[in-house]
Amino acid sequence: MQVPEETMRQRVAGSIGQDVTRNDFPATYFLDRQLFNHCQISVQKPQIAASLGVFDCLKNDETVHSVAGQFFQTIHLWLPILSRSKFYGLILHQQLQKEADLRLLVTSMHILLPQQCETGQPRQATYFSLKRQLLSLEQAGVLTITVLQAMILIAFYELGHGIYPAAFLTVGTCARYAVALGLNNDIFLWDNTDSSRAAMEEKHRAWWAVVILER
Repeated sequence: MQVPEETMRQRVAGSIGQDVTRNDFPATYFLDRQLFNHCQISVQKPQIAASLGVFDCLKNDETVHSVAGQFFQTIHLWLPILSRSKFYGLILHQQLQKEADLRLLVTSMHILLPQQCETGQPRQATYFSLKRQLLSLEQAGVLTITVLQAMILIAFYELGHGIYPAAFLTVGTCARYAVALGLNNDIFLWDNTDSSRAAMEEKHRAWWAVVILER
């Protein structure tokens, strides 16, 4: 007897303790990019529920702004892969509650910050939640520059804490993800319009961050 798809999804969700989002990502994007572009197929970003383990450190706007402020005053100085104006614009427009990839990014920013305790232990619980949420986004077919930026931050966290082989594998995943986004081609293009300048700059910086990680 064939099990209905919805029933199967519920069983899988129950077995891993979280919701499973349907993956409707068009396979043509990878199998035949020329056909994908010719047919003008759009990629819809799925709506994914917040993972409690990831979202614990982002309970309110004050905490989010504190994380962002510390990040841009410290980590951003030597790893400038984010557009400050774009980031704060998304936060001000309350996109954090709607966008799973943005929640992932903010939490990735959080784990790189110095801890306020003296244990010296890495934020293991948050880190494991981040990895699970990253897998959820992959399974849901989310392909965005925001996810790549979060992955880059996670890779630096793993490298800094000597988390191997995860660090090695995450760097490789960053490279493949960047190619999937088309950054290897986009870095040779430039649009000087005000609306696209920040986006193009983020693409360039994300790509070169991946190149540096691979060295």
